[in-house]
Amino acid sequence: ENIRYADTAPALIEYAKNRLDLDQKTFEDIDRHALGKVLATLPLRRRIRASKMLYRLLPVGHNWRKCKLNSDKCPCCGEPDETFEHLLSCENEELVIVRQAALEKIRIDANEIEMPARILDAMLSILRAVMNQRDPPKPETEGIRGAVEAQSRIGYYHMAVGLFSRHWTKLLQQLEVKHPQQKMEQMVSLVWDPLCEPVWETRCSILHTTENNA
Repeated sequence: ENIRYADTAPALIEYAKNRLDLDQKTFEDIDRHALGKVLATLPLRRRIRASKMLYRLLPVGHNWRKCKLNSDKCPCCGEPDETFEHLLSCENEELVIVRQAALEKIRIDANEIEMPARILDAMLSILRAVMNQRDPPKPETEGIRGAVEAQSRIGYYHMAVGLFSRHWTKLLQQLEVKHPQQKMEQMVSLVWDPLCEPVWETRCSILHTTENNA
């Protein structure tokens, strides 16, 4: 089993790098340990959907166009070339409400797991920036600023779907926070459960109604 994995792993890593458009150094900064731990806990259907979110393989308009289907428009607003990244900033009223509720849920749940306030504020700023299609404000604290800069190289959108930089974990370790790796695993869950899943479910619900704009 280990030999078979060793034989296929380089090809899988190369595929992932190409899908994410990242070089080797940046790809290695992704906290894949946290990501893998959370993926392993999901039911099969959720695991498949989460993987499709990560690697831009969801059945959205952008991918429909590649299959030469009729429409590439967002069903929620009619915007052409729909992507999941677009859904995180789509102006559809239902999606706006879902995303606002997600930010509040993430804040509440992250406080419950005792995520340090300044780090949580920086992460929420990144999520808001993705939703508003702009860059997040530059943190004043050097350590947090370094983590945000590292995340920018991976991509702010990528953090919104669970691809966190390992710099966040290192920062938690430097602050002597208890169980830093476990906290990062919980943060991956906190972007998937209150944000990514409800956004996708809302989009699919709209797709199958008369409100479909595609």
